[in-house]
Amino acid sequence: TTGKGKDLSYAGGSKDIVEVGQSKLGAAEPDGDDEFIEFYNKTAGASFGTDVAWCAIFVSWCARNAGVDTSIIPNFADCDDGWTFFQQGGSYGVKGSYIPKRGDLFFLSTHVGIVVDCNGDTYTTIEGNVSDEVGSLTRRLDDSNLIGFGIPKYTKTV
Repeated sequence: TTGKGKDLSYAGGSKDIVEVGQSKLGAAEPDGDDEFIEFYNKTAGASFGTDVAWCAIFVSWCARNAGVDTSIIPNFADCDDGWTFFQQGGSYGVKGSYIPKRGDLFFLSTHVGIVVDCNGDTYTTIEGNVSDEVGSLTRRLDDSNLIGFGIPKYTKTV
């Protein structure tokens, strides 16, 4: 898979999922999100229209295109389903007691994305459906909407 001239042949690690996500920075509605939704529908057997909230779909797209197996990060379109997966697998970090790492997933009350880096009281993200596009934000660890972090069990980490 390629994007913006980059080779996206990855092997399923924490660096890989971040790089895949970053390759789509600026992809925006109304047409830029179609790729993620169509891919999700095809791989997950879903039938979402292009008006669906797509933050979780973007995370799923990044994981699949980074070579991350569904046993590590599942296909999910609903944030609650993603959070439940990590809770049930015992692979999550609780707000206030966990410092996120590159490639972790952050879960807000109605949003999800990928952690790029953590620096003190803030963490940097790559996420879909932020002001209707793929964006990178700096978020606070004490954000009242933060639920916690999914910690994927990658086959390799950076």
